[in-house]
Amino acid sequence: MTVDRSTLADLDGVLAARDAAERGRAAERLAELFLARAPGLSEDHVALFDDVLEKLVGDITFRTRVALSERFADCPNAPRKVVFAFGSDDEIRVAGPVLERSSRLDVDALLAIARAKGQEHLCAIAKRPSVPEVVTDVLLDRGGRRAVATAAGNPGAAFSADGAAILVARAQSDDALVRALAARDDAFAGRIAALVAKARTRVRDTLARETGADPELIDALVSRVGDEIAEKGDKRTLLGQFAEPMAAMQERAAETGLAEIDALGALLDGRPAEALCVIAILQGVPVEFVARAFHASTYAPILVIARACDFRWKTVHHLIHAKLGRALPEVLAEDARATFERLGPATARRVLRAALAKERGLRH
Repeated sequence: MTVDRSTLADLDGVLAARDAAERGRAAERLAELFLARAPGLSEDHVALFDDVLEKLVGDITFRTRVALSERFADCPNAPRKVVFAFGSDDEIRVAGPVLERSSRLDVDALLAIARAKGQEHLCAIAKRPSVPEVVTDVLLDRGGRRAVATAAGNPGAAFSADGAAILVARAQSDDALVRALAARDDAFAGRIAALVAKARTRVRDTLARETGADPELIDALVSRVGDEIAEKGDKRTLLGQFAEPMAAMQERAAETGLAEIDALGALLDGRPAEALCVIAILQGVPVEFVARAFHASTYAPILVIARACDFRWKTVHHLIHAKLGRALPEVLAEDARATFERLGPATARRVLRAALAKERGLRH
């Protein structure tokens, strides 16, 4: 196909003066023209389309962006800048197809998107037919459990030596990750699985030997607590939200000391942030770490931290109530209390320190 450079340049100039709706419709027509003629276009011609479409893609309707992303994802010479714009779209229905399938996103583009976007985008990148080590390093650094498990289970995903070490650390307490590796069924997955098995046995035996605790309980804690605390925080765990209560609790600690009653009082008065600051000070751990435990998907992490503080069940009950915003269902409350009473403070403190060390290892 012959493409006149002046025609596209003129089109660019004309569209610049039109309103968004008209620009969007013109962009749709141009995209359709490109897709119809794509097999016969040279890279120079593709670049001409790319230059014009890139400036107009923001005016295309959401529904059309979704449809074009699906079609560009499988187009071997799709315009690179437009594909990058689709992959960077905040709406995953637009970004997903090109992130998962487009060969026009090079390593630099994937890294830029992986470093800037959220978990859904990371999961989409993790599904690509080929994911190089430098990209999986970012997925492991920024990704939550689903993104990491998706990458780990993808036979096309390569991992650096550091990445493999992180997988081993995470898999010790993430059965979903272990299952994902097992489904991969290759030599790499086999090596990771063997290392995880050894590490889990070593952690369980060490804790059981040093504390005399029930090995089954240790297994359950190692499996449930570590990754839940180590998960990335959300807006509820931002340090800025704890600046004032932390300053107040630190001042009280300096003047009169802190004890369980301070945490209980804060909970009864509807000030859970103060209670979390009390716990952080008593255990000497970052308040952000305690906040992630408080907002984890289950009550297990905050149960361990409260037990490490040697709190009574009454205080823990109010802490879980504050977490859920309601009373814990009776069956779950009985399970939580049974676990709490079986868990000794010394064991809880060891599990807490192991989780904190693990989190620091994953973040550095």
